[in-house]
Amino acid sequence: MAVDVGLIRTDEDAIGIEGTGGGADTALIVRPSNTHTFFNIKIKEIISLLTINFIIIKYRSLKSSNYLLGTR
Repeated sequence: MAVDVGLIRTDEDAIGIEGTGGGADTALIVRPSNTHTFFNIKIKEIISLLTINFIIIKYRSLKSSNYLLGTR
């Protein structure tokens, strides 16, 4: 609907943020489309709180093992 009224363009990526009552926990990077071509929407990336937590945990694990310091 945002494309239909001219707020966003179909040739640029857009970010949609979703969540529950506890706050935003998921984001989508998409290539938007008009309502009459809705099924042509392209989901490029899904970013979830779970993904972010995994990256943080992995980083801390590598950091604590001195892997990031080059002293494996």
